[in-house]
Amino acid sequence: MWIIQRPIRAALCILCLGLISACALLKKPIPLTQIQLALDNQQISWPSGISLGSIQSRAVLRTDRVIVTRGALVMQHEGLRWTSAPEVQLVEQIGMPGMLTHRVDLSLVQGPSKLARIDVWLNEFNVAVMPDGTSLAIVSAAATLKCTTVQTTGSIAEPAIEKLPLMRATLPLNSTDPQRVSKRFSEAATIAFSQLLTSAALICRTR
Repeated sequence: MWIIQRPIRAALCILCLGLISACALLKKPIPLTQIQLALDNQQISWPSGISLGSIQSRAVLRTDRVIVTRGALVMQHEGLRWTSAPEVQLVEQIGMPGMLTHRVDLSLVQGPSKLARIDVWLNEFNVAVMPDGTSLAIVSAAATLKCTTVQTTGSIAEPAIEKLPLMRATLPLNSTDPQRVSKRFSEAATIAFSQLLTSAALICRTR
């Protein structure tokens, strides 16, 4: 009888362990908090004659998760995610409908006019944890500018393509509060894009 009970007890123990594991798997995950960008439009001066072409980013940034880096280690924030990937949010806020497709009636052009398209490459949009434990909100972006001169005759000169240098904005974060994270990234993105557009306007005027 004892010999028969031992296998039965062992089987029951295995079944119980299996049920416990299944319950653990069925536990609801910790809910994520969604945050979004809110650029300061008053700080971003969109130059006349420059239209937004596209905003693209590194593969690691094409996600709605907030990316955290510590040296060579790349992680995802445990509790935060964007409402949509940063490049999508930036297109929505910067790429207003009238700027995405810029058309000019050449018959109305008086004197040589400069038109340009800017394509942005998002290089950094992440929290960086420093060796001393402090954290930073970092946004950096470069761009390609295609400038075109429209002559008084209506003819269009061969476009000049210029590479804009990387603009980088770094702000202290040191917080996991969603509102502060969102605010810091919004401020850093506003600074980086304002610098890019200022550089683009200067180049277009000298070409």
